[in-house]
Amino acid sequence: MAKKSKAPKTFTLDISTWRCGGDGEGTPRENKLGRNATTLYDPITGKMCCIGQFSLQSNPEIKKVDLADKLFPECVYTSKSNGPVHIPLLNDKYGIDSTKLVNRATSINDNEKTTIKQKIASLRSIFGKKGVNIRVINEK
Repeated sequence: MAKKSKAPKTFTLDISTWRCGGDGEGTPRENKLGRNATTLYDPITGKMCCIGQFSLQSNPEIKKVDLADKLFPECVYTSKSNGPVHIPLLNDKYGIDSTKLVNRATSINDNEKTTIKQKIASLRSIFGKKGVNIRVINEK
């Protein structure tokens, strides 16, 4: 079983490292940040989707390298873990399945038709229902 840790009351979303929106040529510029496919952490660009950023803040065992090129929190293992790592709110108590919250957040993060401001508002709404605030930093 994955080691349990507790979810923070506030997640920080760093706009300067956020990868969101589609990676297609047709995605309007105001609807995406970054390039390449969206993953928890892209070591080439240094960008992270919202779930990647929140994963780092949820479990101190997790390092960026553990998130590299992973698509979902249930794929996260650390050098210290002997199996999947529990990420509060983001995967189940065994660390093997993403939560419904992650599925909703991923849809918001990757949506090509919503602006950055709309994505932030939607993320604040769904995490707020779980008692978690979203603090945004490095907005232009």
